Amino acid sequence: MVTTLAETPFINDWFANYTQRGSDIDGDPAYQSIVDTFQSISKHDPLIKSVFYAPANTHEYFDLNGRYNNLDYYTTKRPWWFEALEKDRLFITKPQIDANDKSIVTSIKTTVKDNKQQLIGVLGIDILGTEIKQGLIDKMRYQGVGTGFLIASDGGIIAFNDTQDRIDMSTLPTLATLTKCLPIPLDLPSFKVKSAASYKPLVLCHSMVSHT
Repeated sequence: MVTTLAETPFINDWFANYTQRGSDIDGDPAYQSIVDTFQSISKHDPLIKSVFYAPANTHEYFDLNGRYNNLDYYTTKRPWWFEALEKDRLFITKPQIDANDKSIVTSIKTTVKDNKQQLIGVLGIDILGTEIKQGLIDKMRYQGVGTGFLIASDGGIIAFNDTQDRIDMSTLPTLATLTKCLPIPLDLPSFKVKSAASYKPLVLCHSMVSHT
């Protein structure tokens, strides 16, 4: 999805030619078409919270609600902007808690360049970890029992089906925190817990099973 958007000419051409910060663009049909595209993508995929584009010319922020009209906001003051420029490729960010609605969000971002390799901007989508939890993790079972969870490569728990609210998921707790709070034996022949650093994938899914 991000790669497809990054190669969409009418979107990139508009942002490449958009040079006046805070200018009146409400009547621009091309701008409205871009916003409609972002809204349509988010509407038809429950995993996508938002689509965004940060043009290099003005350092503003555009998403499915249009341009973020705060003249004090500059993407160059945001850590994610420099992270994207440093990586300079398609990448997935570490899951974070949205400060506004407390949802778990991870982003897929990429830099966008023209034919001369000049930076046009940073494009990305925000993925809702909560949707992954409800649609997949909460339903995971091993031989009809157990509880599924999603763990990041740094050991942070992204999703866990804690129906009794014993874990504060707003802090992205570690596996060690999980085992302290829950009376479930994890070091079993059928489930050997390793350190998070020993895993190569960015995100892992396992089923945690109680044999009691």
